[in-house]
Amino acid sequence: MNSLFLIKNYLIQISEGFTNQKWGLTNTTIIILIILIIFTSVLLYFFQKRIKGAKKDIEEQPFIKKNPKEIRDILNNALENRSKFELSFSEAHKLSSNCTLSNITKNSLELELPLNIIPKSSWKNRKVYIYFSVRGDKGGNRLYYFFSSEILSVFSKKNINYLSINFPCFLELKQRRRYFRINVTNKDFDRLIFIF
Repeated sequence: MNSLFLIKNYLIQISEGFTNQKWGLTNTTIIILIILIIFTSVLLYFFQKRIKGAKKDIEEQPFIKKNPKEIRDILNNALENRSKFELSFSEAHKLSSNCTLSNITKNSLELELPLNIIPKSSWKNRKVYIYFSVRGDKGGNRLYYFFSSEILSVFSKKNINYLSINFPCFLELKQRRRYFRINVTNKDFDRLIFIF
């Protein structure tokens, strides 16, 4: 409370000094100008940083689909074309299992598991990471998507095992197999030349 009182008195003295005296560059006015310049610079820095962050968010948004109708259309395309869904229990883990989307309900997706995978009841509520691809509009290039979800239940129909997972709240344009891309150096080219 005392500090607020001192600051208020100091500001009153400064304002009286401006009104009572002729304008001149005294030590007090130089210090005040320096403080104002520093304060304005800091405000401008944070303002620019915030604008850059907002622009970055806007630029990243085109790669994420959040519209439920658009997500449903993409998943219907995958269902019609029997697209493979690569499912794993870890986003970083390279091991995955190829499933097939067999049904889309209002709140969930049903994935058909391969015959060699027998699901366990302990899988319920586990998080899964899924990659899949669909053909682009008018038969264009394939589009690769990623989403994460949670297992709702495990069930069987006619000796085929299924997972029911939550309907995804987003789809991200993202390809799983980035680790197959090779970074080639000049040394590698020298070795290739000697092979031939």
